[in-house]
Amino acid sequence: MIDFELTNGDKEVVSLARRQAVGYQKRAKSIDRTMEFDRPDFAAQFAFEGEDDIVHVRDFAQARADDLSSLTLIEPLIYLEESYGFKPLYWQGQNADAMNVSLSGKLIEKVGTPEQVAAFSDLYLAWGMSEPNGGSDPKSLRTVAQYDAATDEWVINGEKIFSSNATHADGILVMCRAIGPKGDEGISLFVVTKDMPGYGVGPQMDKLGLRNWDTVATFFMDVRVPALNRLEGNLKDALSIFNGTRALIAGQALGYARVALDLVRERFAEGGRTLNYAGSLSTRSALEDRILRMEALWDATYLTMLHAKWHEQAHGADKFYPSLAKCKAGLMVRKLVNECMEILGPGSTSESLPVEQALRDARILDIYEGPNETQRLLMARTLLNYSAKDLN
Repeated sequence: MIDFELTNGDKEVVSLARRQAVGYQKRAKSIDRTMEFDRPDFAAQFAFEGEDDIVHVRDFAQARADDLSSLTLIEPLIYLEESYGFKPLYWQGQNADAMNVSLSGKLIEKVGTPEQVAAFSDLYLAWGMSEPNGGSDPKSLRTVAQYDAATDEWVINGEKIFSSNATHADGILVMCRAIGPKGDEGISLFVVTKDMPGYGVGPQMDKLGLRNWDTVATFFMDVRVPALNRLEGNLKDALSIFNGTRALIAGQALGYARVALDLVRERFAEGGRTLNYAGSLSTRSALEDRILRMEALWDATYLTMLHAKWHEQAHGADKFYPSLAKCKAGLMVRKLVNECMEILGPGSTSESLPVEQALRDARILDIYEGPNETQRLLMARTLLNYSAKDLN
């Protein structure tokens, strides 16, 4: 039986994440204006309700793993709360290895040799896939790694865009077209560290939303990489990592949507009004009906997200349920935030309320980690048992 009831341990983790998110939301607007992305002081970022909160929520969860329903299920709930506070999601705890949200870290754990895992597990690596000419289409990659037999090294040349947190990362896991002794070996994966000559990081991108996310272009000019730094994985392995993270994007969407929905509920409650859940259409106002429909949409998305992570825990990550959760969430958050802004009126577009930031930050959610059109295609292939050649 599927049971989504939270344990007491789950509730403690969610409560901490919520307190920190509420505190972070108070400074989110100033960060959004200035595009601040420097790693803030640990205590200043996480301590808002007293000394007990000076802890990374993922470390807090890791320490209580035995009291949780599972780390797999708690992870999207943390995402939800952090997004509610407009808090950057990529800051890691000191000890929470099992709660690592780094795409690169997850991929190294999956395909790396024991020697590679030991060498790179302590590094925080950015993700280098998208390119200026091909966007998120991995088959059009132009970054090339040429093998140099004389030195047993790979020489990388190319450019990546939308590299999150590359400014402060220890390096980047970059996808390249490998040209080996026998010619084109397809897309391969290389670890490039920031101390390697020829590796460069560009300036911050001026974005519509997620302005507190470190997002830059990265450059590779004759970067020499030791043979150890080439992972055995390929493009299929890299794309498979998204099967475990797309449901987390749903948590992000739910957090932004709840920002707007909470404001609408607060406005409705002014004057002592309460929502009439038990009434009929004839006894409820049109506004109440709109709020209840939005709450139902939010709840349906929440359960879709939890089901995706439950399925991952019970049966392993697959393509269908994560794609479904991400696709539904991307549509939900845009619809719900827009409708909330209609109810709140012109003031919702001003910086006096956080809902306009929720609208901007949420716009990317049905684009990155695969646009919604791609998610529908993946789901259709799974349902119809078609290959990429059969349905594209």
